[in-house]
Amino acid sequence: MALFTTRTTVETHAMIDLVVDNTRVHGGRWEYCLALMFRTHMAVDMPGGMPGVDGDLAELRELSRRIGDRWIRAQVASATAEAGVMRGRFAQARAAYEEALLLSREVGAHAEAPFLLARLAELAHRTGDMAEFERNLAEAESEAERYQVHDARAYCHFLSATAALQRGEIAEARRLVTEAAGAVGRGSPPSQFNAAVEGLAARITVHERGPGRGPAAGVRALTTALRAARDAQCPELVTGHLADCAATALPEVGHHRAAVRILAAADGWRLFGSRTGAQQAEVDETGRRAREELGAQPYEAERAAGRELTVDDVIELLTRISEELPEAPGCPDAPGLVEDPGRGETPGRAEPPGRTDAPGRAEAPGFTSGLTPDRLTGN
Repeated sequence: MALFTTRTTVETHAMIDLVVDNTRVHGGRWEYCLALMFRTHMAVDMPGGMPGVDGDLAELRELSRRIGDRWIRAQVASATAEAGVMRGRFAQARAAYEEALLLSREVGAHAEAPFLLARLAELAHRTGDMAEFERNLAEAESEAERYQVHDARAYCHFLSATAALQRGEIAEARRLVTEAAGAVGRGSPPSQFNAAVEGLAARITVHERGPGRGPAAGVRALTTALRAARDAQCPELVTGHLADCAATALPEVGHHRAAVRILAAADGWRLFGSRTGAQQAEVDETGRRAREELGAQPYEAERAAGRELTVDDVIELLTRISEELPEAPGCPDAPGLVEDPGRGETPGRAEPPGRTDAPGRAEAPGFTSGLTPDRLTGN
C-alpha cells in the first residue's frame, strides 16, 4: 500500500504487475487470486482508465469458483461492482454488490456489510430511487453502529450530507459532513474518500454565509480538494467531479469563462461513465448561464480551449483565480458580485443558492502572470 502514495501511477502499475507475475509462478491459486484482486482494486482506485481490469476480473471469477472460498468470491464480486460504478454501469454494479453482500453474510464477515449496503444506497441515489436510498442507508448505519465499522459510518454520513445539500438543507449538510470528517479520523478510508469529503465540505461552503463562508471561500476549498485528489492519484471519476463542482461555483464569483473551460476539461477526463442526473442538471445550468453571459461564439471558443486542459492545468487556473478573489475579514467571505450599472462589478449581496433569474455579472478580470495565460484563461 505504501506504493500507492509514494510512487507514480506508471511505477505503481509496474510493481504490482511484478507482484502478480511472481505469485503466478511461486504461489498457489489462493495467493495468486489475492494478488490479482489487489491489482484490480488498485486499477479501479488510480487514474489511467483501469488498464487490464476486464481480463483480471474474468480470471478472478474463474479462479474464485475453482477455489470455492466464499470470502474470496465476495471480494471478487465487490471488485466487479467497483469497476461497474466507474463505468456508469449501475445495474451491473448493483447485482455484484448484492452478491458480495450475500456471500459476506454467509461467511460471517459482518464488517463488510455496512459498506456494501452504503454502496447500494449510493447507487440508488445516483439513479434517483430515493426510497431505496433511504432504506439501504438506514440499514447501513444500523450495521455500522452495531459492528463499530468507522469507515462505513463516515461513508453513511457523507451520503446523508450529499442528499441534504441536494435538498437545500445547508445547515444539516454541514452537520453531517462534519460528522463524516470526524469519523474519517477514527478509521482508515481510502484517499479518494478523503478527497470526496473535503470536496463536499467545500461545496457546502459555497452556499453558506458568514466569515470564511460563501462562494469565494468555496472555490478556494474546492481548489484545495482537487489538488489533494491529484496528489493522492485519485481516479478520473473523482477529479472530474471535483472539477465540475469548482466550475459550477465559479459563476458566483464572476468567472464564466473559466467555468466553461473547466467543464470542457472535465468532460475530456471522463474515460467512461457519466454524471448523475442532479450533477448534469447543475452543469447544464452553469453552461446556460455562461452562454447567456458570453454569447454563443465565445462560449464555443472557451469549450474548445478547455478540452486541452489537464488536471494540472485546471489546478493552476483555479489557484490563480483563488489568489485574486476578494476577502473581507469579519464579514461574509466573497459575498458575490452584482453588477452596478455604470460602475461595473462591485461587492454586493450574494444571490440565494439556486437562483437563475438574476442579472448577469460582468466577467471577472483575467490574469497577467506569465503562466501560459492564453491557454488557461484566454486573456
